[in-house]
Amino acid sequence: TQIDVADVIDLSMTSDFFEEEGTYPLGEEMLPTCTVTYTGNVEDWKDQVSINLRIDLLEDPMVTVYDEDMIIMDNESSPVDPPHDFSVFFSTGWIPNASGNYRARFSVEYDTYNSSNNFYTVYFSIENPPSITGRVTTSLGAPVPDVTVILSGMFQIGETLTDADGFYSFENIDDGTYTLDFSKTWCTSNSTTVTVESGLTKVVNVTINKLAVGGLRGRVTLPNGLPAVGAEVTVSFPGEVPVVEVTDDNGNYTFDTIKAGSADITVTLQGYQDYSRTGFIIVEQYWNELDVELEEIPFTVTISPPDGELAFSVSGTITLQFSKPVNKSTINETTVYLIKLSTSSNVPLSFAFVDSDNVVLLSPQVTLEYQTDYRITVTDLVEDLYGNNFPHIFYSNFTTETQIIEIDLAGRYPADDQSEVPVNTWIRAVFPEAMDSTTISASTFEVFKTRGGGEPISGTVIYYPGNYTAVFKPSQPLEYGSRYSVSLSPDILALDSTKIFRGTTWSFETEQLITTGTLKGYILDEDGKPFPPDKVTITLQKEEGTPIILNVNQLGRFEGTGIEAGTYILKIEIPDYKTYETEVIITAGSTMDLKTIEPEKEGSKGSEFNIGYLLLILLVIVIIIILVYVFLGRSTRPVEAVEEERGRRPAFQTGRERHYREPEYQ
Repeated sequence: TQIDVADVIDLSMTSDFFEEEGTYPLGEEMLPTCTVTYTGNVEDWKDQVSINLRIDLLEDPMVTVYDEDMIIMDNESSPVDPPHDFSVFFSTGWIPNASGNYRARFSVEYDTYNSSNNFYTVYFSIENPPSITGRVTTSLGAPVPDVTVILSGMFQIGETLTDADGFYSFENIDDGTYTLDFSKTWCTSNSTTVTVESGLTKVVNVTINKLAVGGLRGRVTLPNGLPAVGAEVTVSFPGEVPVVEVTDDNGNYTFDTIKAGSADITVTLQGYQDYSRTGFIIVEQYWNELDVELEEIPFTVTISPPDGELAFSVSGTITLQFSKPVNKSTINETTVYLIKLSTSSNVPLSFAFVDSDNVVLLSPQVTLEYQTDYRITVTDLVEDLYGNNFPHIFYSNFTTETQIIEIDLAGRYPADDQSEVPVNTWIRAVFPEAMDSTTISASTFEVFKTRGGGEPISGTVIYYPGNYTAVFKPSQPLEYGSRYSVSLSPDILALDSTKIFRGTTWSFETEQLITTGTLKGYILDEDGKPFPPDKVTITLQKEEGTPIILNVNQLGRFEGTGIEAGTYILKIEIPDYKTYETEVIITAGSTMDLKTIEPEKEGSKGSEFNIGYLLLILLVIVIIIILVYVFLGRSTRPVEAVEEERGRRPAFQTGRERHYREPEYQ
């Protein structure tokens, strides 16, 4: 049977341009969109199709504010196959000009068919965005122009300036709570919080007042008119902390806010004389200006070592401190030189410059000689940065130091960073030569326990001059497992004054207190072979406490380490074997080796052998008893019987008495 299906054409309407119950701002243009979906069973379909959008303001009575038609398909259009979406963009925009609730209704119409789902309706509202306005005045009511007003929520949203009458405003902002900050140079500031709602304008008026402050600015120049770069300008008021600014690359300085009144102003720049101005009047609410021209200072130098120094280091650096910046190209071994006075020979030098301090560092290229006289000379060929010559030849005579030899320890015990040091040890320091025993004491030879509170431990110090050894004897044994530091003071002196001991420190760790031991051994069967490890259970049980489980390996070996010292019951359990139990004593710091253990098998010949062994012992005892009895029985028989057995007769007989010869024994 053949069934004919009628042609089905279905057009449905949707739009996501307006959100259901959404809110949109007043006065912003909208270009609505929608989607028409064609479904059915007709291929290559086309028809006359139009779209209508009508927007109504839901008042009483209802007012239509937008009504627009668009043709999306006609007879000239290309046919489409289902399913197919038509995306529609309305070319005529809509600008809402009234707040209220609205309804938008999209509908599709075509010649051959109408359906119940050919429209789409959505409800929304238009609101007038809130705004903030206000005025800034002084406490006397005078407007304050050019006040910076910043509007911020989670972050800054807007910024504006008050006009000549002190008014400001922020338009078209979202509902919510905001912060308004008001500020102006040389005035008090103000801050307030404001909450705005849709369609409302919030008025926020604030007051700020002028402060008794002003500004100070100017330019500092050198004698030749060039900018004085990096000059420090200091403004001071009595009883207050001075404020400082530094001139820029053009010699300019600025104090944006400074107290009004009478101030003292100084300007300093290295290499130039300080400028000072007292009683300079700072006018409030006004940019005060002060330009300064610095004057030259005398061109001088200070030498270290100073003239007459008697103990200058043979490896020391000579310092020339000039009063102003120098021209580096004029500093060399011709203009600045060092000579050894006894031979008038020059000492080669290298030069280094510390620009910020106008310092020249002279480093001899050879080590100077001990207790020798030298002279450093600065000639008038040295120039400052502006071409001015040093005014005269300047020199400084000095003598080098007496040679001092540093000594260090020849030995020490315990060694530095040594571990496992016995707690009853004495600490020894061996010097390379004789030392002054009066300088070696518990105050110069100290031992500290690390993390021990910083105080040295108690003890006595003895110096043995025969072997140059100092010994620290603690008053009581050191603590187990602790770290100690040894400190020898540089106040310890050698008997030879040309030798110097700079002091030293080192540390060590004491032995650990051992409270555990080790138990080991082998478990083998009667054939000397190991049992499978999973068949062997080894426990070590103290009278009190948790049992210790020991593991056995494939070779039958077991070992337990870190076992607390004490008496234990060792139990070994193996299926089909008798449980083996024995008492073991674990000694701290030692290992107990049980050698090889061979458990006895259940029902083995071993038990029969033990019974037989006992029967044999009983038999031996019976035999011994019989032999003893026989021996005692023979010793009580008459002499005649004995003699007869021996083949003898009695010697004589008198009456009833018998006399026997004594047997002769060899």
